[in-house]
Amino acid sequence: MTASSDLNSMPVMPHIQSWWQARCQESWNAEALAALDAVSLDSIAMKHGLSRAALIEIAESDPSACSEMIRMMRALNIDPMEAAGEPEFEQMAANCARCPNKGRCREHLAAGTAARRLDEFCENVDALNAMRASPHLMDRA
Repeated sequence: MTASSDLNSMPVMPHIQSWWQARCQESWNAEALAALDAVSLDSIAMKHGLSRAALIEIAESDPSACSEMIRMMRALNIDPMEAAGEPEFEQMAANCARCPNKGRCREHLAAGTAARRLDEFCENVDALNAMRASPHLMDRA
């Protein structure tokens, strides 16, 4: 079983995929966004707590682009299904989708050192640490 098929079998991946489909239905795809004026782009981005640049980057990436975020949440004992309801979830997904440190992230996740080294490479470190401090978001398994 490959790492990506492992991720697709996780319960949270359907949530991310449905979120991705919903955003596509909201004219988030790259072609539709390219036709919009700056005010419309800013309006869509603001509705989702994103910058215009993040909105465009997400629209140009694929739904599995933030799969490392889900793996990181699991490594930190954060329940991704609970975290998906948090307001910062979409911005975190955007950060992860456009992260330049995916290689380091995957290496640390594979080595089991991600939790200790998170602050060295992850743009979501503050949000993840805040989630770790929220008992209702912790995995109870």
